[in-house]
Amino acid sequence: MTVDFLQPPVTRTSAGTERRFGFELEFAGVTIDAAAGLVARQFGGTPVAESPFVHRVRDTRVGEFTVEIDAEILKNRVYRRHLRELGIELDNTSLGQSLDELIRRVAATVVPCEIITPPMGLDELKQIDALREQLRLHHAQGTSDSLLYAFGLHINAEAPELTSESMLRHLRAFLLLYDGLFTESKIDLSRRITPFIQPFPAAYRNLVLQADYRPSRDRLIDDYLEYNPSRDRPLDMLPLFAWVDADRVGRQAEHAGSVSQRPAYHYRLPNCQVGQPDWRVATEWNRWVRVERLAADTSRMGDMLSFHC
Repeated sequence: MTVDFLQPPVTRTSAGTERRFGFELEFAGVTIDAAAGLVARQFGGTPVAESPFVHRVRDTRVGEFTVEIDAEILKNRVYRRHLRELGIELDNTSLGQSLDELIRRVAATVVPCEIITPPMGLDELKQIDALREQLRLHHAQGTSDSLLYAFGLHINAEAPELTSESMLRHLRAFLLLYDGLFTESKIDLSRRITPFIQPFPAAYRNLVLQADYRPSRDRLIDDYLEYNPSRDRPLDMLPLFAWVDADRVGRQAEHAGSVSQRPAYHYRLPNCQVGQPDWRVATEWNRWVRVERLAADTSRMGDMLSFHC
């Protein structure tokens, strides 16, 4: 079954450059080494192991991929620091390497492996589903394969503009469409009960959907941070807001230290069903495009805001 990646309504930024889009796929059942190899097979490039928990695939035709075990304590090998505090030094020893491998194997049962793509042009997006198919053929497991797998597909969509008006339109479009997106995406129970995609508070939703809400950029960011000082939202605005005003976000967001600044909307809602033969990344992408299409249709949005009020 082929699903085409729909074109968003705006394909270039206000600076005139082609918009770019990145993806993050979480899964289990394929080792980090094998996953990096599959990326290289699909996109070219050379896998390089920075540690047992972080690999890069460099010099691909679209940029550098990261393949990692998605837990900070593992990626940074924080457990070694704790052992050093107890007088146990393991760096560059066979015992240390054995411990790394043991922890990696145990972590694989509950901690996802994650492929993080570089920002890519629209003409490259279909390659993501080709990579997804290779993961499936190598027995990757996705969200519904275990109650422990709260795995997600994340889409990083470069913002066409960085104005408060444009950012507000995209945020409003998402809030107006959220209920339908949640239902259609069939969000897995494992993701509903974990904190990663908690819905926006009703008070914040009501504030943003008031037809007369026309905040400045500073006010837009401050209001968001007051109600959402966290990354755990289905549309995470903090990377974009940090790109626009890192100091403002850093002063107020409780998880600001982990915010990676980028000029993109970070859409976190979808499951990552890489093990299912009928699941496509394009299907989830096309749901995001619906958000962008509403954001670009000011007349329709005005009607929906009036109805909401």
